[in-house]
Amino acid sequence: MKKNVKYLSAAAAALLAVAPVAVSGVANAAINLDGKPADTSTKPATDPVINVASTMNSQAANTQVSTLTTASAVESALSVNGSNAKVVGVSKAAVVNVNAPTVGVTSLEAGQNYQLQASVALGGLEANKTYTIKQGSESVSATANQNGVIPNVYVTLNFSAYDAAVQGAPYFVDLTTANHVNLTEGAFAYKAQSFTAGETVADLEKTVAGAVQPMVNVDGTNKPLIINYGDVKAQLANQGVTLTSNNTIPASATSFYLTVTATNPANNKTATAKVQFNKDVNSKVYPAIYEDATLVKQGNTGAGVTVQPTTVGSKEAKALATDPIAALKLKAYTIDDKNSGQIDLKVLSNKIDPNTVGVYPVTLTATNPNGYTTTLSFNVVVNPALPGEGRKATVKYKAGYGVNVWNVLSSTNVSFSGKRVMDGETVTIFGEKTVNGVKYYQINAKNSNDYIQAQYVDGEQAVTPSKPSTDSSKEEAVSGVIVVKYNGRGKVALVNQDGHYGTGNYVSKNAAYKVFAKKTINGKTYYRLGTQNQWIPAQYAQFR
Repeated sequence: MKKNVKYLSAAAAALLAVAPVAVSGVANAAINLDGKPADTSTKPATDPVINVASTMNSQAANTQVSTLTTASAVESALSVNGSNAKVVGVSKAAVVNVNAPTVGVTSLEAGQNYQLQASVALGGLEANKTYTIKQGSESVSATANQNGVIPNVYVTLNFSAYDAAVQGAPYFVDLTTANHVNLTEGAFAYKAQSFTAGETVADLEKTVAGAVQPMVNVDGTNKPLIINYGDVKAQLANQGVTLTSNNTIPASATSFYLTVTATNPANNKTATAKVQFNKDVNSKVYPAIYEDATLVKQGNTGAGVTVQPTTVGSKEAKALATDPIAALKLKAYTIDDKNSGQIDLKVLSNKIDPNTVGVYPVTLTATNPNGYTTTLSFNVVVNPALPGEGRKATVKYKAGYGVNVWNVLSSTNVSFSGKRVMDGETVTIFGEKTVNGVKYYQINAKNSNDYIQAQYVDGEQAVTPSKPSTDSSKEEAVSGVIVVKYNGRGKVALVNQDGHYGTGNYVSKNAAYKVFAKKTINGKTYYRLGTQNQWIPAQYAQFR
């Protein structure tokens, strides 16, 4: 698991000596905890190299944070090699949530990503010799003291938390229900499936795969398992159903059930589910749903679709939430003949929240002109982003123009980096921060201080959502100077204390104004530049 390595001053080590700790500056930025710029100078290649890496694993949510911040725990989570270096001391460490990296936490929550921060001392080195300390693409230089020790090497170790209660225990999801509930051990799927005489064992197995889906939770991530169908022929024989000489279901069969299992290969834990089959006179009269060129569902037969797990906030998750039919390339026809005519495939239920970890049921239906309906149900799994991994997103602005890249200086201040990202470019998002009510996404690298406003990514809004309110009487004092940021023609119109335009007051783009207060009106943030008739929407105000 990747992490950043930085060289800190003694003052920074003192800050980490108390936990929980409030970490100043931007998390993972190239600054010390005492607010001074870090030494990121590059030394000649002749300097001996010390490689530092993380061996920290995901942690159960019920793990005591205090056990993670002991010296022995930090030492065991670090791998140090090169130049005979070794960890000879650890300052008291702190754990923070990567989404709120300025305050230490005292407990863990399943599904959340965390960072262990500590200041360590590296010993076993040559006195007064300069070394390059490397981790991944990050490197800093430092000189050992007369005792052959480099003190105050700042390290961060990322990890996630998972629910230990469900760790590694497989289970079956009932795809025949609208909400795709989890089946109790050994239970039947809610709806019986249909079969016709002449179907093969493989046909039955496909139908089972469309009715139940085995899953397992590993380190907070939901993963699909493989269905074990067992000896289907023997199961049928035990219920009085003997296959024909062609190994197909005989015309005499009227009903039966199949028992299937799934095993987590990591611990050999198993789960069991049952699927009831009732004879269908003719499933061929039902609408046929295709995924590209593959028939996935017709009536109560068919394997359905298996959607690969997505990552929270990803393009794939958003596409499935917006239009699962288009995302999966699904089409419906009158029967299982594409020449029979394409018919409407509709979304009956879609509860996907692409920005929240979870397992979401989706149900689609198609009804042909003869009145027969085929229902297709499946689950969409939205998993947390792995620590250190980012998600891809596209910048949405104006063709031929770029959005500013900002450096976050504090919780109330940003500065223009001199860089821009052009409309249509793909960026990798590693984190987010909110500055004066405006949400920014961290891009380029998990340790960078490059941020763009969220409103320019995949159409998201820059202002952090808040509870709608019509109360316009509450002001919060704010001190600072904003620059008017507006890319349209003309000037920016100001509103009154109730959020209404028509005040006759305007401000010019790129002009600077002192800010006296801010307030939220109907869910939007405004800043007061003077009188109660001089409020500017936050989307046009950039603090400097």
